[in-house]
Formats: sequence, structure tokens, C-alpha cells
Amino acid sequence: MQLSGKVPAEVTEHANLACILGLNKFERFVYVMSVLQRYSDQGRSVLLDCMRKDVMVARIRASQQIGSPHIALYKLFSPIA
Repeated sequence: MQLSGKVPAEVTEHANLACILGLNKFERFVYVMSVLQRYSDQGRSVLLDCMRKDVMVARIRASQQIGSPHIALYKLFSPIA
């Protein structure tokens, strides 16, 4: 997938997936572990070997971006300066 500034049609059809892929790696891991695997903040922090506060911040940030698909798509496909 090329980041040309234009959103491909197949991505707009699957906006939720595009939003998840637009997260940074840590936020994406936390989001998937939270929503799909239903781990607790404590469980995620143990498995990811980090502080629970970091997991909570990443989960909140990911949820905000997923809740705002237009912002996430803009970030994902905005031209690189």
C-alpha cells in the first residue's frame, strides 16, 4: 500500500481495520489485547513487560483514535513531509 495522500477504496470499505493498522505498534498490541483478547491492564502490563500506567495511556489513546476514524485515516494517508 502506497501512502500517496489518497485513501484506496478497499481501505475505506474497512475503515476500522485501517484505523487499527494506523496505530503505533505498542498501541496496536494494547488495543488488540484489550478488545479482542480481553486482557486486563495488569495482564497486559505483565505480558508486555511495562508499567500498567503505560498500558492504560496506550489503551485510551488507541480508543480515541479508533473512535475517530477520519482522524486515523488522515494520519495514515497524509503525505509524508
